[in-house]
This record gives sequence, structure tokens and C-alpha cells, in this order.
Amino acid sequence: MKKLIERILAIVLCFLMSFNTLAATSENLNSDSDETLCELKQTMLEINQFIQNNSKPLDLKNQEICYVIPLSNNTNAKYTLKITKNPISPFTVFDAKVGEWFFDSTLDLPNHGSIKVRTTVNITKVPDTVGLMPEFTAYDGKVTAIPSQYVSVDATLAETKRILPNIEYQTTGYVGFNIGGIPANYYFTQIIAVVDNQENYNKIQCVLTGEF
Repeated sequence: MKKLIERILAIVLCFLMSFNTLAATSENLNSDSDETLCELKQTMLEINQFIQNNSKPLDLKNQEICYVIPLSNNTNAKYTLKITKNPISPFTVFDAKVGEWFFDSTLDLPNHGSIKVRTTVNITKVPDTVGLMPEFTAYDGKVTAIPSQYVSVDATLAETKRILPNIEYQTTGYVGFNIGGIPANYYFTQIIAVVDNQENYNKIQCVLTGEF
């Protein structure tokens, strides 16, 4: 009887030790995830400020612009803005700017993965003199994300809205990341708009901002 009790106590002790270890591991994971989320929020503040201060109006031509963004945690984020003419979009040699364009904004976060927002823009008129502005519509917003290791993507959503006809459109939505069991939604806004009817009368502006 005494040996049986000793065996039962030994099993219970082993169980309690294992449970305490698992609890400590779970607590550490939650702590790491909370710290990661705080870091992401700070990172996005710095990225938004950089993009808003450095974005320039775009000529309507196939192009790719890359920005390397230095962060306060001694890492770098990368922001890429790419516009390309839809290869199946009809246009003439005399007005190659008219037609469908893909506006792609890609954000690479150090150690956390990447996010890409695409909006289709149909340019219907591009002025050749000051005093006028381009005319366009935007639609078919999409978002894709590639998570880093130990991070998953649970859901995505993107939709394009008209803010002012021929003046401004926005593609908004979110990416539902999961960091160690903690939800971390990235909410974004891609703004596509005319700039002015003077110096930039034939250009378009595209800016991506977001937050966790």
C-alpha cells in the first residue's frame, strides 16, 4: 500500500511539474507576442511618417520606386510603389497614358513578412496643359500578405471606394495576422488621387498608410 501511494504521488508530482513548465512557456509566448505587437505599432508610426513626407507625384508610365526606411530599432523597412499598364488595356500610340493601370504598394516589414495592396486605375483623360487635371476611376482593390515564420494570416479584406469622382479613390481593408495566438490586425488605406492643376496637372499621387 505504501509503495502504491508513493507511485501515485510521483505521478502527481511529475504532472504538476509538466503543467508548470507548460504554463511558464505559454506565459513567455504571450509576453513575446505582446512585445512584438507593440514593436509593430511603433514601426508603422515611423513608416507612415516617412511615406507621407517622401511620397512624390507619379508620371503615368511603367515604373517602380523603392524606399528603404530606417527604423528606430536599428532595422530597415522597405516600401515599393509600382505602376504598370495593364497589358490587355487598349490604347493608341498617341495617348499611351489612357487606359488601365495597376497601382501596387508593397510594404516589407523586417522579420514580420510583407503586405501588398493593388488597385486598378482606369485613366480616361490626361490634360496637356495647366489648369486641368487627369480624369480616372479606381476599382478592384486587392490585398495579399506573406507572413514571416511563426506568424499566420487568418483573413484579408480589401475594397475600393470613391471619395470624390475623378479626384480621389481609396482602397481600404485589413490583414488579420496571428502572432503566437494573439490577433494582430493590420488596417490599411491606399489613397489614389490627383495632385493639382498646375505643376502636377498630368500626374497621380498614390500613398499607402496603415496601423496595427
